[in-house]
Amino acid sequence: MGIDAKIEGRDGRVPIVSAYGELVVAPLSYSSASVQLMDTINTGYSFIPPISRKKIVITGILLSTDKDVSGAVGSAIEIYESTTGAGTDVATSILQVDLIKQKTLSLIGLNLITSEGTWVMGKMSDDDVKVSIYYYYV
Repeated sequence: MGIDAKIEGRDGRVPIVSAYGELVVAPLSYSSASVQLMDTINTGYSFIPPISRKKIVITGILLSTDKDVSGAVGSAIEIYESTTGAGTDVATSILQVDLIKQKTLSLIGLNLITSEGTWVMGKMSDDDVKVSIYYYYV
């Protein structure tokens, strides 16, 4: 037994329901990219600045280490929220991973949301780490 209902979005946009009764959804916005080379150990790198009254939705993270990273120990990499946008103080950790030299980690299809008014930052324990973060604001 079904319920006769109508879902209507902003500006008269109507979501689509598939033939199997699934609500078809899509991201709220297209992603932007922030790409940086982290090449100084134990230094906070600012990837995404906050916008007033907005949260950041992270849709993907790509990490890549070069030949200078230790093959035995690797680099401890952390992506985190910061309330100051400087330094290495972590308000909330988003990702912690260890990667040895010449390795790549691809995290796509994410739907992670940050706290309002926080920066997305990164730091690592062995250089050089290339980082790409894909995101949009809501």
